[in-house]
Amino acid sequence: MRRPTEEHREARRQKRRQRRLPTPPEGQPSITVTAWNLQGLSVHERNRNRLKRVITYAQGKRWEIILISELRSKSKGVIWIGEASEQTVVIHSQRSGIVLSGEALKFWISEGQKKSFSERTTAIEVHGMKIISVYQPLWSNGVEGIEEYRHCLENEVARTPKTKVLIIGGDHNAHIGRERACETNGRYGLTTPTTEAGGDLLDWCVAHDLQWINFFSNLRKRGTWFNHSHRRWYELDGCIMRRGERHRHAKRIQITEELTLSDHKPVSLHLKIPKRSRPTRVARKPATNWEKLSTEQTALKFQKETETKEVDEDSSWSEIATALAQAALKLCGKRTRQIANPWTIGHEDELSQLHNSIASAVRDRNESLEQDRPL
Repeated sequence: MRRPTEEHREARRQKRRQRRLPTPPEGQPSITVTAWNLQGLSVHERNRNRLKRVITYAQGKRWEIILISELRSKSKGVIWIGEASEQTVVIHSQRSGIVLSGEALKFWISEGQKKSFSERTTAIEVHGMKIISVYQPLWSNGVEGIEEYRHCLENEVARTPKTKVLIIGGDHNAHIGRERACETNGRYGLTTPTTEAGGDLLDWCVAHDLQWINFFSNLRKRGTWFNHSHRRWYELDGCIMRRGERHRHAKRIQITEELTLSDHKPVSLHLKIPKRSRPTRVARKPATNWEKLSTEQTALKFQKETETKEVDEDSSWSEIATALAQAALKLCGKRTRQIANPWTIGHEDELSQLHNSIASAVRDRNESLEQDRPL
């Protein structure tokens, strides 16, 4: 028996990888959502140099949606930067914001620029997705601030229909370690123990049927923030999605080694753009004219008609309802659509002449305007 060569072993490994990580078909549209803590980023008109550097860096990476956290702003609003094809918009609250550019910005504009704010959350709707940028308060600052933040976030989640893909991204100020492996966060993680805020975040995700988007494989350099006091990496930034939507829409996760603009690394989530399903039109069933049953003669006929139906006590409720509906439709007939103007009955010729005279008058007016227009 021949021993397998190294080429055969490598081919088997490739097949196992493909079964484990199925790749989407080529040409399938995708989009990148990046969560990035830009500590102390100012959006004031006189101090936007750092913001413009972040936008330039994101354009080089082709990031169309950036969920920025830990902003410094006195109010909420929308900032337009650039012109034409390089135009970028920043939708921000006091502590979080969303940067849109490219195709994502075009979709957001064409769909009505839907947005909503609270102090620490910023939400938009774009291309079949509800994207929420968040910045959770520190656990050491007290539970009241976290409860207020969670209340605003839960309202945004509750207002999101099931037809839209929900994405919650930003700095959660919570670290989930490897020892808390479960269905909500997966089995991969750093060896750094789970913080108290991380355990609370997992419990909140379980209560609202959400999942922490983890990596599909174990990585060494997966921390997003380094604590110099404890000399440890923590994974504070990331995204949350509904249970089940991760495997349908999430392709891969990537951490970029960028520490010149912030001491937090950006986390990019590559998503498949959800397909828009067209609502199917269901033909209306003929409505029964039930008002005829108010007369005594029709009611007696309906009683005799129902007695002839093969329905007994053992029949199901759907069979009984179908028999009654068929008998009523046979005796009462279909309900006709009411006419808005009863005068039109019997005056169809006069109505058509009136429409023709209006059309000719409009045509004559347009011709006269064309003649009077200067060359």
